[in-house]
Amino acid sequence: MITATETIQKAIDKVAARIAIIPEANVQRLEQNAQLDSLLEAIAYQDLQARSHASGKILLGVALWLYNILGGEIPCPESFGRNTLPERIVAMELLACLMRIK
Repeated sequence: MITATETIQKAIDKVAARIAIIPEANVQRLEQNAQLDSLLEAIAYQDLQARSHASGKILLGVALWLYNILGGEIPCPESFGRNTLPERIVAMELLACLMRIK
């Protein structure tokens, strides 16, 4: 498994620290929202990750981390859901950023 780059790991740690101090009801809401809804969504994000790397918008380490977070060769909501909440939040924020600069 590819580990997160130093920058991504710092973001994950920062999100984890924030999650640790919020009420449980809010954590449960985050858990529900930090999921992928369908196989098509996972594939679309995997495609976005690949195109972003190919066009030079993200470095190889970031691309590989996203690739693995999304499920690797077979992207799917279940694989994404097995990651920690902070990892999923950071991945979703990064993917949202990539969609904006597309």
